[in-house]
Amino acid sequence: MTQLVKPVLQKPEDVSAFIEAKFDAFWKERGDWVEAKEWTFHELNSVEGATPQIERVRHARLVDLAFTLGGRKGADMIRRIPDTSETKAFETTFGNGESFYQLAVSQGDSHLLDALVERITVVGDVGEDFINNQDKHGRTALHVLSQHSTNAGMGVKMSLHERQEAARSLIVDARIDTSVKDEQGQSASSYLESVVERNRALINNPQAREVWENDNSLNAIVDDAASMRQAISQIKLKGALGQTQERSGTIDESRSADVIDMDDFRRRRAQGDDGPER
Repeated sequence: MTQLVKPVLQKPEDVSAFIEAKFDAFWKERGDWVEAKEWTFHELNSVEGATPQIERVRHARLVDLAFTLGGRKGADMIRRIPDTSETKAFETTFGNGESFYQLAVSQGDSHLLDALVERITVVGDVGEDFINNQDKHGRTALHVLSQHSTNAGMGVKMSLHERQEAARSLIVDARIDTSVKDEQGQSASSYLESVVERNRALINNPQAREVWENDNSLNAIVDDAASMRQAISQIKLKGALGQTQERSGTIDESRSADVIDMDDFRRRRAQGDDGPER
């Protein structure tokens, strides 16, 4: 019985040429961009690189293809990429030093982020310390998540609940170091605290009261930033409790704080209590 031999890509440029040729062929045949991307991914996932270097390029391009689709389809594609322990393709960084984890948060894609976290917690082909990768500005994925919480210009697509879940995934599952500081000397929590203070000062500025007192966008930024800061603080606490109780064999699910009660939060904020400090 004849055994099928996988095609072997010899050079880095062979990977790009293979992707281009397959995509063009599927696009002309089917006329469906999404389906052409999926079939190109399948074909690239069925070949091999001649050296570990070429394999790293191939694996990284598989992740690229998953990112072009994003959402549940992209997450499923990431889960179908074979073990990359030798190539460390998921530890690729880009021009500004950002990782796939930071890019997933930048795209506001919680599905991609969940699948990427599984490469640490389930597959184990990403080093545990890599989740703390910092870009050229010193930001981790948690910093980027916090900044997207308060910057509408960055194209955030995740809801507050999704961002809280993303924080839980980064802190509890991937065990990101929440104390890491960026080039401004701020952790993710201290950044959110500064946003709350800065915008609250604008709202309460007597000289600008007529301008700001009815500005719902500023109030929304304060609500969002304070809620995210509180979520991070409570998720950190839950993570610490969970690890302690896991060792003792008991976990108190009633201590879950993944989702913030916004009505209760606003009542306490009106009284000057934003919740636990970072």
